[in-house]
Amino acid sequence: MSLTTELLNTLKKTEDSLQRLKRTKKKAAGDEAATADGAAGGPAPGGMTDEAKIRQQLWLDVRQYTMEVGSLHLDVRKTMPSG
Repeated sequence: MSLTTELLNTLKKTEDSLQRLKRTKKKAAGDEAATADGAAGGPAPGGMTDEAKIRQQLWLDVRQYTMEVGSLHLDVRKTMPSG
């Protein structure tokens, strides 16, 4: 499993756990305003979830890395270890 896949799986599990805690807290308090800050994975008003921000940053990182490697004009098939 790649590190990126492992990171995304862990991120999803953490977000799910935070959302469950948020729902439990909301039920216990009976106050919907208590969780309006978006810290538990829900989007902040006019914003993105933490998960969406991390996914977007990973996509940007991969895109930039691909561009930089491409500028080296390497034949990846020759430089990758076989195995």
